[in-house]
Amino acid sequence: MLTRFYYFMVLVFSSLAAANTTYQETWKITSLEAPPYASSTMANGGDAIALLRDTLAKKSINLEVEYLPWQDAIKKARLSGYLGYYPAWPSEMMPGFVASPTILNSQLAVITTQSNPQDFENLEQLFNEHKVGVVEPYIYPGVVEQVIQSYAGSIVQTANDEELFHLMQTKQINFAITAPKVLNYFAEQQNLPEPKIVSQFTDFPLVIGIRNDAENKAKIALLNDLFTDAKPSATNYSRPKKLLLTYIDIPRVAPFKALMSDVYNDLNIKVQMQATPSRRGVLLLNAGIVDGDIVRSQSNMRKFENIIVVEPSLGVINLVLLCRKSLQCDRD
Repeated sequence: MLTRFYYFMVLVFSSLAAANTTYQETWKITSLEAPPYASSTMANGGDAIALLRDTLAKKSINLEVEYLPWQDAIKKARLSGYLGYYPAWPSEMMPGFVASPTILNSQLAVITTQSNPQDFENLEQLFNEHKVGVVEPYIYPGVVEQVIQSYAGSIVQTANDEELFHLMQTKQINFAITAPKVLNYFAEQQNLPEPKIVSQFTDFPLVIGIRNDAENKAKIALLNDLFTDAKPSATNYSRPKKLLLTYIDIPRVAPFKALMSDVYNDLNIKVQMQATPSRRGVLLLNAGIVDGDIVRSQSNMRKFENIIVVEPSLGVINLVLLCRKSLQCDRD
């Protein structure tokens, strides 16, 4: 009997020792409550957290996560002993931090409730005449931030995504700019209809904001090895099967509009055109929520990184068509 007890105790302590040596080191990060990407209430800590944790575990690295309000998370990540904050957009890199390689991609869209009966076809009217909610602590990707700043009078700031969802459900705002998966999560938790996408931006990478100092130098190198050559995350990018163009509203644009309609009708592509004030169409195009913009001049286009000139003139009164680099100006 004592012999059996002895072997049992040896087995227990051996198992404990093995458990303690599974990980060779522990990395600490801060994060936020943005389910399903990151959440202290989810069994896996959030899908973005789980992906990072599982990848690090292959290198015998344990991941500790501290969930805080976003600005507090960024502030605490400055302390010694922390790798950084995650998940973040590259636009959210604070001084003293560098972005890791892309861990995964996230969607970003203009969203409303299923019960909203309003016409969403005119984005200029949408942003000008309705309240659009955003999360104040976030630093949105540059192209999205430009759109937000352009329509600042319509923007309502919220503390977090959960408040954003509440304001939209209680009709205190009409639309929201956020990740569809986040609002879908809150809707599912409350047994409410899934919000609908009005217009979708291109996908944006999620990265770790890494404290750039000697303590993290080796960790940065390892993350580069783990993720730089990794297969890119599958995009969730989807669009309606139609072409959406904006144009500067001047009398001389009518022949150009007619030409573009004829061109796309011949290709069996539905085209819709919306008048926008000068430069706003370019901002919407650069952000990826429209497909083309008709402007008077192609000058100063260099500062819009996602835009190309499709045709220098098309032979019509020196107007030009701009398009996004990532697509061939159609939604099929």
